[in-house]
Amino acid sequence: MKIALYGMPCAGKTTVLSGLTGVKVLHGSEELQRLSGGRFSGLSEGEKEKVRIAYTDYLKSFKDEMILSDGHYSFLKEVAFTEEDGRLYDVFLYLYCKPQVLRERYGCSEKNAKYALLSEEIISQWQQFEIESLRRECHIRQKDFYVISHNGKSCKIESF
Repeated sequence: MKIALYGMPCAGKTTVLSGLTGVKVLHGSEELQRLSGGRFSGLSEGEKEKVRIAYTDYLKSFKDEMILSDGHYSFLKEVAFTEEDGRLYDVFLYLYCKPQVLRERYGCSEKNAKYALLSEEIISQWQQFEIESLRRECHIRQKDFYVISHNGKSCKIESF
């Protein structure tokens, strides 16, 4: 089984994944960097898509293992989700985080500082775009989709 954990930058995907046992966890951004020779962020959009597809091919090599991989649906209006993602994963989880918390975290993150200037309203719209789009992609493919709200202590899961 292949499970995708999507969410906004700084939503806490890595923190959630670090607490899991009994499942193979792969960090999408690390793997994309590895597959691109450390050049992923400098690639064109077309080249990035090829590397993303190579990553889904790599995940297919884990035939009977349960794999959980984190990733992003989009970066603002730049959609990172591929058709191969839609075919590969059996279950999609989305980690919801309050926009004001995301904005605070962006201000503390060197990697994501560029998003700190976004208003909470824009961050909220971006997150809703991701949730609605991913829900639609899952519906089309008859895949399970869950939104997880994490407050640092417990998780609330909603099925869609």
